[in-house]
Amino acid sequence: MKTPYLFFVMVATAILSSCSAVLSPMPLAETTAKDLQEALEGIWVVEEGAIHIAFKEDGRGDIAFIEREEDAFILERGELAAVEWDDRTYLSVRFEEDGEMNETYHMAEFKLDDAGNLIAWSTQVDHFVKAIKEGKLEGTIEKSKYTITVTLSSDSATILEFLDKNPEAVDTRNPVILRKIN
Repeated sequence: MKTPYLFFVMVATAILSSCSAVLSPMPLAETTAKDLQEALEGIWVVEEGAIHIAFKEDGRGDIAFIEREEDAFILERGELAAVEWDDRTYLSVRFEEDGEMNETYHMAEFKLDDAGNLIAWSTQVDHFVKAIKEGKLEGTIEKSKYTITVTLSSDSATILEFLDKNPEAVDTRNPVILRKIN
């Protein structure tokens, strides 16, 4: 499974070591509330490059990541939505690959700290596998020799409720920290 580099920047380092993923055919929210748009919109830097987030009038977000690789700049593009659920916030991101937008979204929990940094954490694949096997969530599990891909088919509210009741389904051990520069 080819996963765009931008996803790796937006979620915790745990996924950097594999291509295991939790996916959904729909975002956790169709649009992003205005207050979250204002907090997220702008240019963010990480060690590997820069991320630009902007929102359309309808609340749908665009995301672009640029990095230098060998002697060329690489640009990754995608769409995102953010949602607040109780006292937690989540991103849904999908990416363009070979000129087409992927059909599935990756998800991550995030928060903005007092210094204005965006701290993002990936989902723990094994918790979603267990939830599907126990009937708490609907979806499919695809296993290969080194990876597991979970594709959820539960509606967004059910996924958000699961995340709310199961905070351990998010891997908070290895956050990715983005610093806003404008």
